[in-house]
Amino acid sequence: MSSTLRVIRVHTGSLEVLMCWVEEMLLIHIPENCGVVLDNAAFHQSKAIQKIIKDAGILYLPPYSPDLNPIEKQWARAKQIRRSTHCSINTRFSVTVL
Repeated sequence: MSSTLRVIRVHTGSLEVLMCWVEEMLLIHIPENCGVVLDNAAFHQSKAIQKIIKDAGILYLPPYSPDLNPIEKQWARAKQIRRSTHCSINTRFSVTVL
C-alpha cells in the first residue's frame, strides 16, 4: 500500500474562503479513501464547516493525534530546528528549498 501526503496551506484564511474551497474544490475532487486534516483554526471548527464536513461523510481527527497526522512530526522537527538556529520557519524553508 502506498500513500501520498499532500499539503495545502493558506496563510490568510477565513470561514468564507474555507467554505468556498470545501464546497467547490474538496468535495468535488476528493479521491476515495482520502483523509482531510484541518488544524485548530477557529473557523475550521465552526458549526457551518462541521455540518458540511459531516454531511460529506468526512471525519475529523481527534485533537492532537500525531500518530494519525504525519505532518505533525515534520512540524515538530521544523520547530526544533527553529529553536536551535534562532531562524524563522519561513526563512529556514526558503534556505532549504531554494
